[in-house]
Amino acid sequence: FFKRRTQGLLLLLLLADMMMGLKGSAVVVLLCGCFFSAALSPAAVSRRAALAGMGSAIATTQTVVAAPPPETTTSDTPPPRTKKVGVTVLKNGLRYADLLEGDGESPRWGQLVKFAYTQSVRKGPGAELEKIDKDSGFLIKHGNGRTIRGLDEGLHTMKVGGRRRIEVPPALAYVAPGLGPIPEKARFRKKLNKALDAMDPAGTIVFDVDLLMARTDGADRGYYEDNSFTADELAQIVEFTQEAAEDFDAQRKATGPTTTQAGLSPKLSLSDAFPDK
Repeated sequence: FFKRRTQGLLLLLLLADMMMGLKGSAVVVLLCGCFFSAALSPAAVSRRAALAGMGSAIATTQTVVAAPPPETTTSDTPPPRTKKVGVTVLKNGLRYADLLEGDGESPRWGQLVKFAYTQSVRKGPGAELEKIDKDSGFLIKHGNGRTIRGLDEGLHTMKVGGRRRIEVPPALAYVAPGLGPIPEKARFRKKLNKALDAMDPAGTIVFDVDLLMARTDGADRGYYEDNSFTADELAQIVEFTQEAAEDFDAQRKATGPTTTQAGLSPKLSLSDAFPDK
């Protein structure tokens, strides 16, 4: 009895191995179930009956595998587009790119400006950034000449709440002593000086800036205003200057050549200095 059952089991396992491409593991489970069910039955099961049971199990498995996939629905809404970061390059070599546009006002010259920054140095084209310093709340008087020019210009067109990467060429950076931002700690100042000494003429100083505040200075007297003279105002200035020059020349002729006014030589008048006027 057990010999016949063993031979039947080997035959079933051989057939299952031949059908591994059709979910062979599921077939083996079904076949083993059929075998042990038959083994526990008091009636003998012929090989033909076992093969018939195996065929029905395979048909059932194929039916499950061939079930159609569920239908999918499509949406007419296009996928969201990623906004490209545009790089602005000025004639003086300054480069900047807005990583996040703010919703506030742009700073005006003379205002108190507070920003967070991370300062790095790129020693040459294609070189990796070397981090130097960072500050979470740097406060300056915008446009007072104590900040490197490239950073001042890069901040001027930002909006409060925005984030920008500013790449400053050497000609717009630390061209004179005392220009900031300068790291507070001595080891960072030493690191900055060392990086500047090793920087290629085509290198840049990179500032990643978050503009936090732009507030009017109550003590400012308007010396930093962005407003320029209009054409009428310039014409009035020219007219006033010409009248002053004529009055000065007439006064000099009346008082004689020995009088010196406004630091001019007694032998020289404005008419001599500007003969075409």
